[in-house]
Amino acid sequence: MNAERLFEEVHVLARLYHWSERDILALTAARRGRYLQLLARDAERAEGRG
Repeated sequence: MNAERLFEEVHVLARLYHWSERDILALTAARRGRYLQLLARDAERAEGRG
């Protein structure tokens, strides 16, 4: 994973879950990815696509 992608993941999770950068970086990449999948699913549902 490149640094820019990691910054983007931290940004999204911090903004929507209000978690600290430290807490987010303590998660495995797989767990961060799962939370991001859940957020994407919720966004699709909110837009009426899911």
